[in-house]
Amino acid sequence: MGSGAQKVLIVSIHQPTIQEFSKILEAGDYNVDIVQSGERALEKIWAAPPVLLLLHLELAGISGLDVARILRQDPRTKTLPIIAFSNQPNQATILTAFNLEVDDYLSKPFHPEEVAARIKAVLNRRSPNFYREDDVLKKGKIQVHLGPRRVVSEGKEVKLTPKEFALLTLLLKKEGRALARNYLLEAIWNLSSDVTTRSVDMLVARLRRKLKKEGSLIETVSGYGYRIPTE
Repeated sequence: MGSGAQKVLIVSIHQPTIQEFSKILEAGDYNVDIVQSGERALEKIWAAPPVLLLLHLELAGISGLDVARILRQDPRTKTLPIIAFSNQPNQATILTAFNLEVDDYLSKPFHPEEVAARIKAVLNRRSPNFYREDDVLKKGKIQVHLGPRRVVSEGKEVKLTPKEFALLTLLLKKEGRALARNYLLEAIWNLSSDVTTRSVDMLVARLRRKLKKEGSLIETVSGYGYRIPTE
């Protein structure tokens, strides 16, 4: 493995899972670092941030949820890509993780091809080269600059979380189409059953608040989902 390989940090106390994820990452030419506590994870991240964090939600001491919360509240790590996972999935815990803006969630059994694909998808979404610099979506007084991932509404920049940005981008790309809550859940969270559609409603509510007057462009389709109309 070359010295320039991207570093991924695995935080887990479960050795079989560590070994499984390590094999997947090493096959993808990533540099793997491993710690077994939330405290050590924070030390490592603040000293030298990885390109991605694979975070076990069940940790002794500082929990995985607390690690995610601390990282998202710190300006240095607010946008650090985080994929959470659990050996004993609990819907309330998973929902809390997504509300803390983790980028994705993996549930057992872990399938190597799926894990590799999700890691690639998360890193691609965060890559400044995923879109060209001049790729812009426009609607009303909203401009979404896809390359630098900037959103401007009524002439002012709006700071969005990765999932808020993904939601707005998807609605604009599918302008005029009603998008079902389950579709949005799978498209943005890459899953369809681990969390409830309430996550989508909460995300839409936050996005509308941040866009202020322009947030009214996002229409609720009763009993179905959301859309941005063509007119």
